[in-house]
Amino acid sequence: MKLLRRVYNQKGFLLIEHIIVLFIISIVSLVLLATMQLIIGITRNPNYLTQHAVNTITLRIQSEAQNGNTLEPLSNGIRIIMDEDTYVSFIIQNNRLIRRTHNGGQGILHYNVSTMEVEIIKPTLARITLTSTQNNQHTFHISILTLNIPRSKYEN
Repeated sequence: MKLLRRVYNQKGFLLIEHIIVLFIISIVSLVLLATMQLIIGITRNPNYLTQHAVNTITLRIQSEAQNGNTLEPLSNGIRIIMDEDTYVSFIIQNNRLIRRTHNGGQGILHYNVSTMEVEIIKPTLARITLTSTQNNQHTFHISILTLNIPRSKYEN
């Protein structure tokens, strides 16, 4: 009986509690290690065009293309034509990717982009290849959605 009381009265942690703490510490350390590797890679090579940057650029160009009618290649980029007098251009100038509008407004989307090759597959579909100043290449597609919905026979 005294032996049982001694076991129940002991202060300390169970084995399962130790395992849970080690598991949580290992998960946190894996996340920190992955983040540190990304940070070290970017700081060692500031000219690196990351996949995240390419995804951001792709989303930005694709969101503009949603409002467009036609894609037109330029010598240093692409132009998205909205209507007769409205367009948005994405061009490379001094190793910067710049968004320029028809009324003269512009903004820098990303630095350290040396070339932008545009291949028009259809008037509404283009393949774009970005090359960074460190010769990393990323290719993505931009499309304009054109929905031809037939009118209902019940509409006037």
